[in-house]
Amino acid sequence: MVVVYVHVHYNCGNRMLYSNGTLAGRKEVVLGMSDPMESNRVYMTLDHRLVIRNLTSSDTGRYSCSGLETDERLEYALDLLPANSGGRPGADVVAVTADSMAGWTQYESRYLAPVTKAFPIVWKMDVDWDPWGPCDGCAGKRYRRAACRVCFDVGIRMACRSIALPATVMTVSPGLAAKLSTLPDFLLAETCYAYCQVSNKRRLPKYRNTFVLEEGSSLTLVCAEATADKKVTWRKDGLLLTETESTADDTSGALLDTFGTLYLVRLTDNDSGNYTCFVDGNRTQEVLLVVRKSSLLSSKAYARHLYYLYYIFAMYFVVFGARIYYAFLNRRYFLKITDSDVLKPEIPIVYLGRKIRIR
Repeated sequence: MVVVYVHVHYNCGNRMLYSNGTLAGRKEVVLGMSDPMESNRVYMTLDHRLVIRNLTSSDTGRYSCSGLETDERLEYALDLLPANSGGRPGADVVAVTADSMAGWTQYESRYLAPVTKAFPIVWKMDVDWDPWGPCDGCAGKRYRRAACRVCFDVGIRMACRSIALPATVMTVSPGLAAKLSTLPDFLLAETCYAYCQVSNKRRLPKYRNTFVLEEGSSLTLVCAEATADKKVTWRKDGLLLTETESTADDTSGALLDTFGTLYLVRLTDNDSGNYTCFVDGNRTQEVLLVVRKSSLLSSKAYARHLYYLYYIFAMYFVVFGARIYYAFLNRRYFLKITDSDVLKPEIPIVYLGRKIRIR
């Protein structure tokens, strides 16, 4: 049973609760009249709290609380997420995790910005930040979730995985609901210190690997303990990887076949991340992939630069050797200068076979 409390946070006189709509279209919330009051699905307490039990899709919308003796009004937006949604911690969905706000910038540009550009009815993509969670002393981390939100150009703001979202946008943009349902939330991690209480019920992946590869490399990942009769899925940084049909244009990126084998072809920096394999919904294998830029010493541009340097040095040594050889042939024209010659106002020297004098 799900119970939602809509609470007016200060004492007030008689108040009326309205739901769904603007000033012109809102309607008064119908309260249950059974006795005792707590037996009703929808009722209001003596301290002006609206209680809704066993939420359904018909309960979603905007709720406003206004007094009979004043124009002051409070508004609340009520939205529902699927049972397996990642709207809050503890749900069965993988979020994109980062240890700094630099990861948030990458998350925003990779997941949120493309939606705004691709769908004109989306005014902007936003998030709601939850408070910091408790500190996990064993991991030395605490987390804060940013839940994905979508703002439409008509002024409606909803959760990305809201159950009311498909009906709202399906007639205008059928692909938007499917796109939003795949967007992960963002999870910000922070170092903390607390007592570590070891538990035998912690569910960690059985297999963990780390690969550090250079750009242009390829990698094949086979999910451990995967068989033909089990469902195998891969997620990259929380985003589900779907099965890919191989074509002649598949020269780079992540390719997933029907057997659950993941092929990472011609890796780039964007392919870095956490790849997690699930067998029948159980997290079995976790692979951390780091793609670094190709070493300068092994790049073609550096090799071409070396060829140019070799050519310049070769020309230099040819000219230098020719000058040494020419000087050797004209060694008989060299003059020996003694200490007494140094004191003379003019010193005769030989340059290219000709006698000259310098002061």
